[in-house]
Amino acid sequence: MMNLPRKKTVVIPISAGIDSTLCAYAAKSNGNKVLLIHFNFGKKSSLMELHYSKLTAAALGVPIEIVDTSGLKHLQIGYVPINTLGLDELDMSGDPMPKAIVSGFHTLMSTSAYFAQLRGADAILFGIIKEQTEERPLLSEALTTFSKFLAQINPQATRLKMVAPLIEMTKSEVVLAAVNAQVPLENTWSCTEGGYDHCGKCFSCNERKLAFAATKLHDPTIYGS
Repeated sequence: MMNLPRKKTVVIPISAGIDSTLCAYAAKSNGNKVLLIHFNFGKKSSLMELHYSKLTAAALGVPIEIVDTSGLKHLQIGYVPINTLGLDELDMSGDPMPKAIVSGFHTLMSTSAYFAQLRGADAILFGIIKEQTEERPLLSEALTTFSKFLAQINPQATRLKMVAPLIEMTKSEVVLAAVNAQVPLENTWSCTEGGYDHCGKCFSCNERKLAFAATKLHDPTIYGS
Protein backbone atom coordinates (compact mmCIF):
# COMPACT_ATOMS: atom_id res chain seq x y z
CA MET A 1 0.00 0.00 0.00
CA MET A 2 1.50 3.32 -1.07
CA ASN A 3 1.47 6.19 1.41
CA LEU A 4 0.89 9.16 -0.89
CA PRO A 5 0.06 12.81 -0.25
CA ARG A 6 -3.19 14.05 -1.76
CA LYS A 7 -3.77 17.37 -3.52
CA LYS A 8 -0.33 18.68 -2.60
CA THR A 9 2.63 19.99 -4.59
CA VAL A 10 5.22 17.21 -4.73
CA VAL A 11 8.70 16.95 -6.18
CA ILE A 12 9.78 13.56 -7.50
CA PRO A 13 13.41 12.80 -8.38
CA ILE A 14 12.97 10.60 -11.46
CA SER A 15 15.67 8.30 -12.77
CA ALA A 16 13.37 6.65 -15.37
CA GLY A 17 13.39 3.45 -13.32
CA ILE A 18 10.20 1.59 -12.46
CA ASP A 19 10.18 2.84 -8.85
CA SER A 20 10.38 6.59 -9.47
CA THR A 21 8.14 6.36 -12.53
CA LEU A 22 5.45 4.61 -10.49
CA CYS A 23 5.74 7.39 -7.89
CA ALA A 24 5.10 9.97 -10.61
CA TYR A 25 2.04 8.21 -12.03
CA ALA A 26 0.57 7.43 -8.61
CA ALA A 27 1.11 10.96 -7.31
CA LYS A 28 -0.55 12.49 -10.36
CA SER A 29 -3.54 10.15 -10.10
CA ASN A 30 -3.89 11.10 -6.43
CA GLY A 31 -4.58 14.69 -7.38
CA ASN A 32 -1.15 16.11 -6.65
CA LYS A 33 0.67 18.81 -8.59
CA VAL A 34 3.77 16.89 -9.73
CA LEU A 35 7.16 18.49 -10.38
CA LEU A 36 9.80 16.11 -11.72
CA ILE A 37 13.54 16.59 -11.32
CA HIS A 38 16.09 14.49 -13.18
CA PHE A 39 19.82 14.28 -12.45
CA ASN A 40 22.09 13.74 -15.46
CA PHE A 41 25.23 12.12 -14.09
CA GLY A 42 26.93 11.80 -17.47
CA LYS A 43 27.36 8.05 -17.18
CA LYS A 44 26.81 5.25 -19.68
CA SER A 45 23.12 4.96 -18.94
CA SER A 46 22.41 8.70 -18.67
CA LEU A 47 21.13 9.21 -22.23
CA MET A 48 18.44 6.55 -21.90
CA GLU A 49 17.51 7.66 -18.39
CA LEU A 50 17.03 11.23 -19.59
CA HIS A 51 15.05 10.05 -22.63
CA TYR A 52 12.57 8.00 -20.62
CA SER A 53 12.31 10.55 -17.82
CA LYS A 54 11.24 13.17 -20.36
CA LEU A 55 8.81 10.70 -21.94
CA THR A 56 7.17 10.24 -18.55
CA ALA A 57 6.94 14.00 -18.03
CA ALA A 58 5.31 14.41 -21.44
CA ALA A 59 2.90 11.53 -20.87
CA LEU A 60 1.75 12.98 -17.54
CA GLY A 61 1.77 16.57 -18.75
CA VAL A 62 4.02 17.71 -15.90
CA PRO A 63 7.18 19.85 -15.91
CA ILE A 64 10.64 18.33 -15.54
CA GLU A 65 13.79 20.05 -14.35
CA ILE A 66 17.07 18.64 -15.73
CA VAL A 67 20.11 19.10 -13.48
CA ASP A 68 23.63 18.46 -14.78
CA THR A 69 25.37 16.55 -11.99
CA SER A 70 28.20 15.14 -14.10
CA GLY A 71 30.63 17.06 -11.91
CA LEU A 72 29.86 14.62 -9.09
CA LYS A 73 31.21 11.80 -11.25
CA HIS A 74 34.40 13.79 -11.74
CA LEU A 75 34.56 14.30 -7.98
CA GLN A 76 34.45 10.53 -7.46
CA ILE A 77 37.30 9.82 -9.88
CA GLY A 78 40.48 8.98 -8.02
CA TYR A 79 38.67 8.26 -4.77
CA VAL A 80 36.68 5.16 -5.71
CA PRO A 81 37.69 2.13 -7.79
CA ILE A 82 37.24 3.16 -11.44
CA ASN A 83 35.01 0.14 -12.15
CA THR A 84 32.48 1.35 -9.55
CA LEU A 85 31.82 4.74 -11.20
CA GLY A 86 28.90 3.29 -13.16
CA LEU A 87 27.41 1.58 -10.14
CA ASP A 88 26.66 4.28 -7.57
CA GLU A 89 24.26 6.59 -9.38
CA LEU A 90 23.76 8.58 -6.18
CA ASP A 91 20.10 7.57 -6.24
CA MET A 92 20.62 4.20 -4.54
CA SER A 93 20.05 2.21 -7.71
CA GLY A 94 22.44 0.01 -9.64
CA ASP A 95 24.65 -2.68 -8.16
CA PRO A 96 24.94 -2.95 -4.37
CA MET A 97 27.97 -0.84 -3.49
CA PRO A 98 30.97 -2.25 -1.61
CA LYS A 99 30.76 -1.41 2.10
CA ALA A 100 33.82 0.83 1.86
CA ILE A 101 32.25 3.09 -0.80
CA VAL A 102 30.48 6.19 0.49
CA SER A 103 27.03 6.68 -1.04
CA GLY A 104 26.18 10.08 -2.47
CA PHE A 105 22.41 9.71 -1.97
CA HIS A 106 22.37 12.70 0.36
CA THR A 107 23.46 14.96 -2.53
CA LEU A 108 20.31 13.98 -4.41
CA MET A 109 18.23 14.59 -1.28
CA SER A 110 19.76 18.03 -0.76
CA THR A 111 19.43 19.21 -4.36
CA SER A 112 15.86 17.91 -4.58
CA ALA A 113 15.03 19.68 -1.33
CA TYR A 114 16.49 22.97 -2.53
CA PHE A 115 14.42 22.76 -5.71
CA ALA A 116 11.32 21.80 -3.71
CA GLN A 117 11.69 24.76 -1.36
CA LEU A 118 12.29 27.13 -4.27
CA ARG A 119 8.99 25.92 -5.75
CA GLY A 120 7.08 25.95 -2.46
CA ALA A 121 6.43 22.21 -2.58
CA ASP A 122 4.92 20.28 0.30
CA ALA A 123 6.80 17.00 -0.10
CA ILE A 124 9.47 15.06 -1.96
CA LEU A 125 8.66 11.51 -3.03
CA PHE A 126 11.63 9.15 -3.22
CA GLY A 127 11.31 5.82 -5.05
CA ILE A 128 12.99 3.85 -2.27
CA ILE A 129 11.95 0.20 -2.00
CA LYS A 130 12.12 -2.43 0.73
CA GLU A 131 15.31 -4.11 -0.49
CA GLN A 132 17.19 -0.81 -0.24
CA THR A 133 16.14 -0.24 3.37
CA GLU A 134 17.36 -3.73 4.24
CA GLU A 135 20.83 -2.62 3.15
CA ARG A 136 20.44 0.75 4.93
CA PRO A 137 18.13 0.15 7.94
CA LEU A 138 18.39 3.75 9.21
CA LEU A 139 17.27 5.28 5.91
CA SER A 140 13.71 6.03 7.01
CA GLU A 141 15.03 7.78 10.10
CA ALA A 142 17.47 9.74 7.94
CA LEU A 143 14.61 11.10 5.83
CA THR A 144 12.81 12.36 8.93
CA THR A 145 15.98 13.87 10.35
CA PHE A 146 16.76 15.64 7.08
CA SER A 147 13.27 17.13 6.98
CA LYS A 148 13.83 18.60 10.46
CA PHE A 149 17.22 19.94 9.38
CA LEU A 150 15.62 21.75 6.43
CA ALA A 151 13.09 23.37 8.74
CA GLN A 152 15.96 24.72 10.83
CA ILE A 153 17.90 26.00 7.82
CA ASN A 154 14.89 27.60 6.11
CA PRO A 155 12.22 28.20 8.78
CA GLN A 156 10.42 30.63 6.46
CA ALA A 157 9.86 27.95 3.80
CA THR A 158 6.96 25.51 3.64
CA ARG A 159 7.65 22.55 5.94
CA LEU A 160 8.89 19.90 3.55
CA LYS A 161 8.09 16.24 4.08
CA MET A 162 10.37 13.46 2.84
CA VAL A 163 8.12 10.62 1.72
CA ALA A 164 9.08 7.12 0.58
CA PRO A 165 5.73 5.67 -0.60
CA LEU A 166 7.24 2.37 -1.77
CA ILE A 167 9.40 1.70 1.26
CA GLU A 168 7.39 -1.34 2.41
CA MET A 169 7.19 -2.83 -1.10
CA THR A 170 9.54 -5.32 -2.74
CA LYS A 171 10.61 -4.88 -6.35
CA SER A 172 8.10 -7.44 -7.58
CA GLU A 173 5.32 -5.70 -5.63
CA VAL A 174 6.35 -2.41 -7.23
CA VAL A 175 6.12 -4.00 -10.69
CA LEU A 176 2.66 -5.36 -9.90
CA ALA A 177 1.51 -1.96 -8.59
CA ALA A 178 2.90 -0.26 -11.70
CA VAL A 179 1.01 -2.64 -13.99
CA ASN A 180 -2.21 -2.08 -12.01
CA ALA A 181 -1.64 1.69 -12.28
CA GLN A 182 -1.25 1.30 -16.06
CA VAL A 183 2.29 2.65 -16.04
CA PRO A 184 3.82 1.98 -19.50
CA LEU A 185 6.76 -0.07 -18.23
CA GLU A 186 8.23 -0.31 -21.71
CA ASN A 187 8.99 3.38 -21.22
CA THR A 188 11.14 2.87 -18.13
CA TRP A 189 14.87 2.22 -17.90
CA SER A 190 16.88 0.11 -15.44
CA CYS A 191 20.11 -0.88 -17.24
CA THR A 192 23.39 0.64 -16.00
CA GLU A 193 25.18 -0.06 -19.28
CA GLY A 194 25.16 2.05 -22.43
CA GLY A 195 23.06 1.13 -25.46
CA TYR A 196 19.54 1.53 -26.75
CA ASP A 197 18.27 -1.76 -25.31
CA HIS A 198 18.65 -3.21 -21.82
CA CYS A 199 21.82 -5.32 -21.73
CA GLY A 200 20.10 -8.14 -19.85
CA LYS A 201 23.26 -8.90 -17.85
CA CYS A 202 23.90 -6.12 -15.33
CA PHE A 203 22.58 -6.25 -11.76
CA SER A 204 19.71 -3.88 -12.51
CA CYS A 205 18.60 -5.82 -15.59
CA ASN A 206 18.62 -9.07 -13.64
CA GLU A 207 16.69 -7.43 -10.80
CA ARG A 208 14.12 -6.25 -13.34
CA LYS A 209 13.84 -9.71 -14.92
CA LEU A 210 13.40 -11.41 -11.54
CA ALA A 211 10.72 -8.92 -10.47
CA PHE A 212 8.65 -9.57 -13.58
CA ALA A 213 9.17 -13.32 -13.24
CA ALA A 214 7.93 -13.22 -9.64
CA THR A 215 4.71 -11.51 -10.73
CA LYS A 216 4.26 -13.90 -13.66
CA LEU A 217 3.40 -10.85 -15.78
CA HIS A 218 4.61 -10.12 -19.29
CA ASP A 219 7.90 -8.22 -19.34
CA PRO A 220 7.78 -5.69 -22.23
CA THR A 221 11.47 -4.92 -21.88
CA ILE A 222 13.76 -5.54 -24.87
CA TYR A 223 16.96 -7.19 -23.64
CA GLY A 224 20.16 -7.55 -25.59
CA SER A 225 20.65 -11.03 -24.16
